[in-house]
Amino acid sequence: MPRKERITEIESLRGIAFGAVVLQHSIAHYSLVPETRLEDGVLLAILLMLSKFAVPLFIFITGMVLFYNTGDKLHYGKFMRKRVTDVIVPYLIWSLIYFTLTPRGWTGFGWNDIPDLGLKLLTGKTTSHFWYIIMLIQFYLLFPLFLRAIRYVYNRYEAKGRLIALLISGVVYLVLADQLRNIAKFMERVNIPVLTDAFTTYADRNFLYFFIYFVLGAAAGLSVQHWNEWIHRLRWIYWTVFIVLGLRFTYLLMLEFQKPEGIKITFYTVSLIRPDMALFLIASIMVMYQPGRKTSQPQGYTIAGMDWWCIVWRLSDAYVDAAV
Repeated sequence: MPRKERITEIESLRGIAFGAVVLQHSIAHYSLVPETRLEDGVLLAILLMLSKFAVPLFIFITGMVLFYNTGDKLHYGKFMRKRVTDVIVPYLIWSLIYFTLTPRGWTGFGWNDIPDLGLKLLTGKTTSHFWYIIMLIQFYLLFPLFLRAIRYVYNRYEAKGRLIALLISGVVYLVLADQLRNIAKFMERVNIPVLTDAFTTYADRNFLYFFIYFVLGAAAGLSVQHWNEWIHRLRWIYWTVFIVLGLRFTYLLMLEFQKPEGIKITFYTVSLIRPDMALFLIASIMVMYQPGRKTSQPQGYTIAGMDWWCIVWRLSDAYVDAAV
């Protein structure tokens, strides 16, 4: 990959996404506390919606960086060697560490257990949050196909044609997310080994259900200047979508918390794979890109940029301290 000028906001975006991941795991922990009341659930719901962008933003960053840095020719062997070293090997090591820390661990482990361990490694089942790594590896493996298809559109069409292609990709994704359950039922009927599991048991880590964020990142990486212009030009649209859908999901979560047996904090309503959530997450990526750009600039940032995120972060810290 040829060296280019760094996209300075990428580091800030990674930090924001990382903070959102930590916040989500904290929310998951405190949602299980038996003493949690409805008003606690409301605050948890608000914080969750403010941090829901974490995984899509990481996928967006991956697509943006890969397409920004990759020239016309991809040296796939060198590309994958770096991914094996930086991602796959650490993933395998930490998977084995997590497996060791389970109650059973290696106790009584025998040759018959190797296939089961191998399946857990292939599917990210040694711990709950490794599903993301499995999904990300699929993008790495299929990157040459993405690169060829997207560069074909980029080189053949002008700005209007590229925008139409991006919108078509978005519509395809929305239909795919909307038909998640129907696709799963169909795949169960045809029962194709491996492929059926990819759309049923392991649908939550199937790259097809996350490809729009990678494609959006590719569009940004291929034309950073135009992407920044659109971020500025469309700010009222995506901020409106972000606020309206964020409030809607918060309300739906409040309804979900109220079970016949009492208050129980769960978050099934805000699954990542649903059309309205996809619209919210795309808007969230654009919203987060603003403070990402502000914090990468030496002159600092304002309340319209990053300060509001700091307020949210301090609010979560205060809530955690109170809960402890």
